[in-house]
Amino acid sequence: MVVRQSKSQFVGPLPPPHILENYENIKQGFAERIFSMAEKEQYHRHERRKARAAAEARGQYFAFSICLLAIVGGMVLVWFDHDVPGTILGGSTIGWLAYVFITGSRKGGGKNARE
Repeated sequence: MVVRQSKSQFVGPLPPPHILENYENIKQGFAERIFSMAEKEQYHRHERRKARAAAEARGQYFAFSICLLAIVGGMVLVWFDHDVPGTILGGSTIGWLAYVFITGSRKGGGKNARE
């Protein structure tokens, strides 16, 4: 007795053409439905990436605004002879920014690390 076993595998949203042809032989329109499903999935994936990029940009704008406000606030406090609170507010903000930039680049942060 001879036993023959074969295994095939594909990676990606669409099967190879010979498999699509077999689906089409089962019922007319199956291959088109598979193409449609792959297109919808790709569109959804692109929309999620756009939304994530927009959220990251918004977060960066808010962080920039808060840091700028803290640094300017520290300068105003120093200007009105409140040296210690002004130095603490402005200096801690600058120190925190330096820490975030240094550790963020070491950890490989950013959107490319998640993809």
